Amino acid sequence: MAVNNLGELRALVKDWANRKDISDSTYNSFINLAQDRANRVLRIPVLEGYNNNLTVNSEGAVALPEDYLEAKAVSFDSGGRTYELERKTLPYVVSMQTAEGFPKYFARQQNRFLIAPLNGEISSIKLYYYIVADDLVNDTDNNWFVEHGTDLLLYGALAELALYTKNTEEAQLFESKFRGAAAELENMAMKAEFSGSTIGVLPQG
Repeated sequence: MAVNNLGELRALVKDWANRKDISDSTYNSFINLAQDRANRVLRIPVLEGYNNNLTVNSEGAVALPEDYLEAKAVSFDSGGRTYELERKTLPYVVSMQTAEGFPKYFARQQNRFLIAPLNGEISSIKLYYYIVADDLVNDTDNNWFVEHGTDLLLYGALAELALYTKNTEEAQLFESKFRGAAAELENMAMKAEFSGSTIGVLPQG
C-alpha cells in the first residue's frame, strides 16, 4: 500500500471507494480533512517544530509561526542559563507584565504570545511546538503522512467520504480504523522516544 504523493494516494482512496461520481478535488478534500484530524489528534516527533529566535516586542508580544498548533515548551536564555516560561491565563499574564524581574509566564492572545513580566534585556524566546502539516494540493505533493501514515489518511478519507454519502455504517467502520492507525503511530513514536531513535522529520515547503 506504499504511495509517494497525493496523486497516488487519491488513486488508492478511489480504488477502495469504488465510486466514479465524485470529483478528484472532492477526494483531495477528504484526504486533507483526514490530515487535519491527524494534526489535531497526534503528538508525535514529525509534528514538532522549533524556533530559537522569536522576537519579543516592546509590548511583550511574540508573533507565532504560521504552522503553530500548540506549545510544547517556551523558554529564553540569559547568562548562560535557560529559563522555561509557565503557561497562565491571559488576564493573569497581562496583570503581571508590569512586575519586575525576568519573564516567568506566557499566554496566547490570538496569533501571538504575551509574556510577563516585561524585561528589556529579553528580546527573543525559544519555542518548541506542535505544527500543522501543510495541505496536500498538487498531485506531486508529498509528506511523511503520505509515505508512512498512508493507512491513516486512507481510512480518514474514506470516513469523510462515508459521511459525505451519508453511509453511517461505513463511516463508523473507517473511523474505527482511522483511530486504530493513529494509536499505532502514537505507540511507534513512544517506542522510538524510549529507544533513543526517531520516526523522522516532516518535510515542509
